[in-house]
Amino acid sequence: MATERPRARKLYGDPSHPKDPVSLSLPLRKIRFRHPNYPHATNILLQFSACDANNGIHYQTAHDACAIVANNRWDGYLSTDVEGAERIEPLSPDESLDKDDYYFHVPEGKDYAIIPNFADWPFPHQNLPLHWSRQLQETLINPLSYQTRCCMTRSAFPLENAHIVPANPSDLNWWRINGMSQYVTHAQASNKLRLRLDVHQIFDRKPRFAVVPKYDALVAHFFDVEGAAEAVELYHNVPLQHLDGVKIEFLLARMAWTVFPYLGIFMSAQRRRKVWRLDENGDRVVEELDGEKCIEIYRQAQAKSRSVSPRKRAIGRSIGGEEELQDGYAEQDDGEEDVDDWNTRGRKRRRVSYGTPSSEALDRSGSEVSESIDALVLTSLKT
Repeated sequence: MATERPRARKLYGDPSHPKDPVSLSLPLRKIRFRHPNYPHATNILLQFSACDANNGIHYQTAHDACAIVANNRWDGYLSTDVEGAERIEPLSPDESLDKDDYYFHVPEGKDYAIIPNFADWPFPHQNLPLHWSRQLQETLINPLSYQTRCCMTRSAFPLENAHIVPANPSDLNWWRINGMSQYVTHAQASNKLRLRLDVHQIFDRKPRFAVVPKYDALVAHFFDVEGAAEAVELYHNVPLQHLDGVKIEFLLARMAWTVFPYLGIFMSAQRRRKVWRLDENGDRVVEELDGEKCIEIYRQAQAKSRSVSPRKRAIGRSIGGEEELQDGYAEQDDGEEDVDDWNTRGRKRRRVSYGTPSSEALDRSGSEVSESIDALVLTSLKT
């Protein structure tokens, strides 16, 4: 009888996309987007890695990033000169920008204020640009399909829920100020992506990616390659799947949340800057801040956004006398396993999903909380 000789399996090679591998030629150059109203040495508004075709960066994505920090100025334009005479007018929004430097202008002139951080950014209700305004197809969610596949890799395990608009207390405040609960249509998926654990870490921490409209798809876009070449080779420009029920508004907000930390060069240059801020009455006003104040508010914003995955919360805890669970924010654990809790309490919290979940696991969405928070949110939506 023929038998196969017992043997060890072959070693893995370097990770790569199974059907469309990419190999980066490092180091990738950076493309700078400048503010035309400041001296050349201190006017870098944003700086991104050239990860796209022709050693460049996708035009529409770069334009959107500049427009967001300029207070949603979708009518702004890019040029290769400080006066705005050499205007960039691509034949297609999918073309790549391949110069080293560009200037972002608005029609009123050079002296425009910028938004310094995500907390001060106003969501553009009724003013989404055309390429963002199309709605993702609304379909009835199949909970089993949603729970058992990563929307990036199609892996079945280990999976976590990743909030699109992060669930920090500071971001929860932004959510409420901007009335984002109006876009919640299904508590389970409107503001969540189902991601494999390692992809979730990349999505939330470093290098971070946004999901943007490019090349007639919704794809992952990395703004920086430094220290993350493997992640970029694996996932940059890869379309996401299983996005039924996810709202395009939340994906735009996530792009803004991802972009604002790249203002570090601009906000830390020890220069006076004209910025939009929220005053104590909740009104948006233009302020001119000195260099030290710019550094202070930038550092504060970074400190608040470092931890984007919420830990277990008591049901019904309130902020400002208002129930967290009543505004559609889906306040629950992202499904992370807390190793510190495991070691100190002598038991493992039920957080990471492996394989096909049971019906009980689907109800709990990987959380130890006895009553599904998503179910509570859904109940609040129906009332």
